Amino acid sequence: PALLKYLEDFVREHASLELDADTYLQKLKSIDNEWHPQESVNEEELTYKNIDRYWFWRLDYYLWERKEDYFKTEEEKQIVEEYVFRANRSIEHLHPQHQENNDIWGDDDIHSFGNLAMISQSFNSQQSDDPVTVKFARIKDQAHNHTLQSIKMYLMYLDAEKSPLGWKVDIKNKHQDKMYDLLKKSYPDVSCSKNRNML
Repeated sequence: PALLKYLEDFVREHASLELDADTYLQKLKSIDNEWHPQESVNEEELTYKNIDRYWFWRLDYYLWERKEDYFKTEEEKQIVEEYVFRANRSIEHLHPQHQENNDIWGDDDIHSFGNLAMISQSFNSQQSDDPVTVKFARIKDQAHNHTLQSIKMYLMYLDAEKSPLGWKVDIKNKHQDKMYDLLKKSYPDVSCSKNRNML
């Protein structure tokens, strides 16, 4: 409704709908920020049991938009550039909840934002509780075929230096901090002095 109202007002004022893409995108972002203000979530809520799936969608978009800042090689940037946005709704744990054939993590780490990504329900069913080695092999295959399920999950894979042995709690924590920081930076005029408990 807010976007339709904006377009109606634009047509009324300009007698046309010749709206450039940048202006349209900025209006969409403005409406989105009003619906999901920075103050609407705190870090304690970004866990498996509590998280609003919206934050995964927002992150994937801003990782796509700011790929120059988060991906090192031209190949990585191209893989991200070709990502197809979908209405994914299934939350995936990269380090699985059932930990056979894996290092043992505490529940807080397993269910933390740094270990989670949004994927399709069909792919989540395929993943099941496979070990990290199997999941990394699938991410590698997706990257090779430019068929990523999640840009965030691809970055998790890269942060672990493409090795399942590299997906440790400290790397997960660094990834998590980086994602919180991106969420904060995705809002206009964000002061660095803001309380870190509030995105």
